[in-house]
Amino acid sequence: MKEDINLKESILGLINDVGVDIDENEEIRIEMDSLQFVALICDLEGTFDIVFSDEELLPEKYQNINEFITYVENKIISQKMILTQETN
Repeated sequence: MKEDINLKESILGLINDVGVDIDENEEIRIEMDSLQFVALICDLEGTFDIVFSDEELLPEKYQNINEFITYVENKIISQKMILTQETN
């Protein structure tokens, strides 16, 4: 559970790093310009060794910031599982 909290905090940190101020307790719509969104995706891909497909690159796909964070957390966990299976 602690890993999940750290993961969420890491994602929130990257969101803040691209200049988007949010309160993770709010169900707010993701409000960032396209350059901020692309910068965030690049940071997430580089930090967590994940890749977003073209369909995942549409900000309107995510209803609010919590949904986006949960989506990214699941993507990171799935990638870790794949890497673990490949090494076994």
